Amino acid sequence: MLVVLAFIEGQFKDVIVDTKATAYIRRLKAGHVDPKWYPKAADVRQQCLYRDLFGKETMLLYCSPKDVYCVDMVERDELNVLINAMKHIEHILEICKTKDDVVRIFPLICDNFRWKGTPTAKVFAKEIWTKVMK
Repeated sequence: MLVVLAFIEGQFKDVIVDTKATAYIRRLKAGHVDPKWYPKAADVRQQCLYRDLFGKETMLLYCSPKDVYCVDMVERDELNVLINAMKHIEHILEICKTKDDVVRIFPLICDNFRWKGTPTAKVFAKEIWTKVMK
């Protein structure tokens, strides 16, 4: 069984409004929001999950200190991508008997943006992988 926690900032009668804080909202020279930048794919998948779980339409509200951008989620459906990812996780957990097995399946690669600014997390992860991979 997979438990999903949902933190909803704004829930109204017919719609859920999910806010996303960002340093800035990327706009093109013409003033329009860059469609390659927003909405982010992970945000769309999250909204599709919320729509399915709560039975309400959803929308995204990107907020920066100087700008806002609202995205309507009508006719967007990325739920299958999320369901397939969950099936992969479920399969991995069926194969792995211990948390060490999970570590052995995935190489530790700390050179991407996810690790930027998290030196203690990086040290913690390296200690776990080093211990398991001996």
